[in-house]
Amino acid sequence: MTPVYLAIPYDQSLMDRVRQVPMAKWDKSLKLWTAPATAPVHEAIERLGLSEREVRPSETDFERASPARDATEGRLYQRGKEHPELPPDHQRAFQRIDEVMLQRQYAYNTRKSYRNVFRQFLAYHADADIEALTRAQIEAYLLVRVTEDRISESYQNLLINAIKFYYEHVLDRERTFYEIARPIKREVLPKVLAREEVAAMIERTDNLKHRCLLMLLYRGGLRLSEVLALLPTDIDSKRMTIAVRRSKGKKDRVVPLPERLLAPLRNYYKSFEPLTWLFEGATVGEPYSARSLQKVVKQAAARVGIQRPVTAHMLRHSYATHLLEAGTDIRYIQEVLGHSSVKTTERYTHVAMNRKPVSPLDGL
Repeated sequence: MTPVYLAIPYDQSLMDRVRQVPMAKWDKSLKLWTAPATAPVHEAIERLGLSEREVRPSETDFERASPARDATEGRLYQRGKEHPELPPDHQRAFQRIDEVMLQRQYAYNTRKSYRNVFRQFLAYHADADIEALTRAQIEAYLLVRVTEDRISESYQNLLINAIKFYYEHVLDRERTFYEIARPIKREVLPKVLAREEVAAMIERTDNLKHRCLLMLLYRGGLRLSEVLALLPTDIDSKRMTIAVRRSKGKKDRVVPLPERLLAPLRNYYKSFEPLTWLFEGATVGEPYSARSLQKVVKQAAARVGIQRPVTAHMLRHSYATHLLEAGTDIRYIQEVLGHSSVKTTERYTHVAMNRKPVSPLDGL
């Protein structure tokens, strides 16, 4: 799992706070404190008042981007390269937007995304007074990003939202509509597996830990990050529930623990005796990595001869679709998946087989 790095001056009070970050360790070679990049770690960093300016992302965060993705994000920001130095006034603007997001308790990933695109905006206008920029100048910048850098629809929306956040929430100005059409978000249907394919993936996985991981992704309908963040105490065998804490949108929820999952989880716990997380990596006390879990899923799919690409999230999609096909109320599916709006859950109606109209050709 990609680590976060904490570079702090030698100060006893700061040292005491860093030691409260889960699994924080001193790296002698780097002369930095490190911790796994998990949601609990990021939350602890915020709670303990360790400024994000002290957190340096690992280079692997940038190296993972594909060349194609780099191209869509444009020439104004090249992954893996040093950020340009900002003028003092721009540095203060960059610092201020981060402080306001912290005050509003924005999620770590949201803050990270806003900071990245806002820095690009500041760098582009390095010779200008950011607070004095006109709407026309901002619109011209957005047009350059769309027409010349060919940024994606989602990236365009992120960029507009970050700029609006600065002017409307940091500078406390009136809400502004920028005259550049926001892209129509492409509706991508969820990719699902057949019941038989999922069953085969689970049944033909002999490794007990891997089998439990697959079963939680499918039978629990959990997101990859939710599985990795589970603690042993989140499994309640008496009430037959799984507690999912601070998932997407900082929401807690409780999902049912299937009977067929209880015995494998008990056997796994007795065999592996995890110390901190329910699923730990090669190092005791450190969480299982997202990359390793995706690899488990891909290997399970290849083992049963599935040719198309399979991801961990496809098991969650498959769980929801199979529930819908079995006649489960869509409101219940929404609650189990943790969707804020039922419209998100309704996507599965487009791929559920028992909801498709009968073709006239079938009667010929």
